[in-house]
Amino acid sequence: MPVMMNTRLLLFPFAFREWLTKRAKGPVGEETEAHFNITDVTGSEMSMDVCGFSVSGATGGTDAELCLSMTRDLVTNTVYAYDSPAIIARMQYNGATANVKISLHIKGETANSFGTTLYESAWAAFSPSGTLKLVVNQSTASVTYPGVASGSISHGLSFTNWTDGGIAVVDARNVSGHAIYAEFDNLKVERPSAVRDTLYANTFDGVPDEMQLRALPDSMSVFRSWSSSRFETTFITNNRLVVMPNDGTWQGTWLNPTRNYQNAARMEFQASSLVNLSVNYTSFTQGVAKICFLPEDFPSEIYNGYNSPALYVEMWRSGTNIAFTSYRHNTSGQYGRDCIGPVTNYTAYADGCTVSVTVSTNALHVTYDGETVLNLNHGMSNMTNLYRYGMYPHFEFQNDGSSTHAVIGMDEIAVTSAN
Repeated sequence: MPVMMNTRLLLFPFAFREWLTKRAKGPVGEETEAHFNITDVTGSEMSMDVCGFSVSGATGGTDAELCLSMTRDLVTNTVYAYDSPAIIARMQYNGATANVKISLHIKGETANSFGTTLYESAWAAFSPSGTLKLVVNQSTASVTYPGVASGSISHGLSFTNWTDGGIAVVDARNVSGHAIYAEFDNLKVERPSAVRDTLYANTFDGVPDEMQLRALPDSMSVFRSWSSSRFETTFITNNRLVVMPNDGTWQGTWLNPTRNYQNAARMEFQASSLVNLSVNYTSFTQGVAKICFLPEDFPSEIYNGYNSPALYVEMWRSGTNIAFTSYRHNTSGQYGRDCIGPVTNYTAYADGCTVSVTVSTNALHVTYDGETVLNLNHGMSNMTNLYRYGMYPHFEFQNDGSSTHAVIGMDEIAVTSAN
């Protein structure tokens, strides 16, 4: 589902990233701004599919603008209004003619200015969902759009005082007094040389007892849940992760493995790939656990907030058994998912046994304690395109409709990708 912006600014979470992919509307996070390396010959590229504009009271001129920018400083206003040096790819939109003009600018430390224009196209027909892309490295910048290509142009900026690289920024602007919405999708910022992962492993060994997981963002990001009744949040003890959602029915928390503080684990996925997520669950007496394969780094719970295709397996206790159901996720909410294969499969629960979920382009295979519990065709089409930016492991745990204090232990989390 596209994202809509109404004359505002979008910054990305975390610092010193190699990539960030946002394919659907959803929370962006609660961390710091994103810095990308633009100070070498490789540089970074930033792109998004511009789906459309909604303009109230078209003037016949420039009624709305979208900008992709790399700035030196964290900005709290539109890049045009701010006094930070920047390289800007600008799309102007004429609501009366549905035409666009694409331009490329370098900006100095001057507010209310686009600075020097390096390139400007003629007015051309808007291309629905056409990709606007900005590429920046140590010496050149370029902008492309369907039918428009500036070529690599020397920007003449010195990055000696851009010590952390460039901050990726999207902003929308309108003509004063006229409401606009700019709608876009498939937002991506990435270094072309960024590598994919083939292994993630976490046994929580050597971590001091009672340390909160959110103190270890270099290995895993986690929702800042808090159990008021237990005065505790998700923590590690005795080489085990103890996962606690907020108090209340259906309250949950999520976990995303990270390669380092800046970058989520992103597994390689190709036509011949097998991606496996496995974890040992302990103290699983109530609640719902999920093992998810997402096409982006998503810092929230997928049921209520995720609006893009994905695969996941859901588990819960049923008497002395553990139950498994697999889903194709399409959009958020009650009717946003399709059950794959048997509605549930039950097997005897044993504390500390490993759940292992493997996905390929056409199959989903689940084992528990080494025994197969689900083996089916998942029915997802065009998997290599869906996961073209990589496959992001994602875990969740929540209370169910009758529990408010569910807890689960997780040991030896491992994620692998093999061809």
